[in-house]
Amino acid sequence: MRTSRSLTAVLGFLVTIAAPASADVISDWVEAARTIGEETRGTPEGLGAGRFVHTQVALAMFEAVNAIDRRYESYLGFPKTLTPASQEAAASVAAHDILKASYPARAGSFGQSLAFALGAIPDGPEKTVGVQVGRDAAAAVRNRTVLDSTMKVPEYRPRGIPGVYILTDLPLLPLSAYATIPWILRTRDEVLPPPPPALTSERYARDLDEVRRLGGKDSIERTPAQTAAANFWAGNRTDLAMRLLTNKPERGLVSNARTYALREMAYDDATTTVAIAKYDAALWRPITAIRNADQDENPLTTLDPAWLPLLQTPRFAEYPCGHCIGAAVASGLIEAEFGRDARMTFLDPTMPGAGRTVTPNEYVREVSMSRIYAGVHYRFANDAAEEMGRSIARLAVQRHMRPLNPGSEP
Repeated sequence: MRTSRSLTAVLGFLVTIAAPASADVISDWVEAARTIGEETRGTPEGLGAGRFVHTQVALAMFEAVNAIDRRYESYLGFPKTLTPASQEAAASVAAHDILKASYPARAGSFGQSLAFALGAIPDGPEKTVGVQVGRDAAAAVRNRTVLDSTMKVPEYRPRGIPGVYILTDLPLLPLSAYATIPWILRTRDEVLPPPPPALTSERYARDLDEVRRLGGKDSIERTPAQTAAANFWAGNRTDLAMRLLTNKPERGLVSNARTYALREMAYDDATTTVAIAKYDAALWRPITAIRNADQDENPLTTLDPAWLPLLQTPRFAEYPCGHCIGAAVASGLIEAEFGRDARMTFLDPTMPGAGRTVTPNEYVREVSMSRIYAGVHYRFANDAAEEMGRSIARLAVQRHMRPLNPGSEP
């Protein structure tokens, strides 16, 4: 993954060039929460906030605006507001309160953002009620337990030959995944994939050879366009695509809040499930497999002790693919709400002139192939992750925040 990019700069660039003049309060706050979360990942501030802040922000805003204009089932059983209230005030206060509690050192900045948002709303009873609804919604979300205290979180024990040196860096994926209470799924293992192919299998050899040929740093088979795709999709987020799909006059604020809340909740469950699957399978990455192909007892694999991937290998196990499950989750949710022919637009300010507008299915396929071109994943890991992501998206739509009057709200 490229680390030279400033996430804040990227987000600002995308919003500036793509967002309508009147930005959606929902996407504004969710994107801010996601950006702060990524910038603080692994830092004391980020660890103190926890890894669910962006989801709590999205869910709190949904509960707040849905309480005022009841269109969908409440996820938390949050009560309907009986008097008129400002949805914009409720959403802004709900997001502010979650972020302030999660990142107290930034309270001043969040307070200024809230003051700016509330300043654009006329004073009066509706604004007052909206503010209170937002506070109550944030409190309700923060009261939801996110970790199962009765679940023992395993300690990471690297596997290796006794006495032989292995890399000492710990994996970046949180072991707390084993104790995470899912948002969408009923159990943490509901959509876990089957075990990866045996090292001695023909499928393993075929997929290993594919990534060896196409994903090597000095590959002579990978085309310039495929190299660009590996870099383009390595860190791209769906923020721009979501804005362009949701920020339209015919859509209501409640619908947008639901869309973002379901996306964040499904992403969280995907991250949790992938982490558990990766720790359970503990499958070696292509760089290790190719450099040790003489040890897999498979006559169909090719040893290359100097092989390097195009992009840096992430610091955790291979199976299944994290990028792929995220793309499949987003794709499944967008297909469910906007149809299979919906157009998703992606840009990268570090690659001027580069951009892609694709259907949800094309998005998934391009992301999956990019991880092979990058030299960090096997095709079978991508396939397994895609199936997991689609299942999570399908269950999200079937189980939660269902329309009370189907067809009444775009």
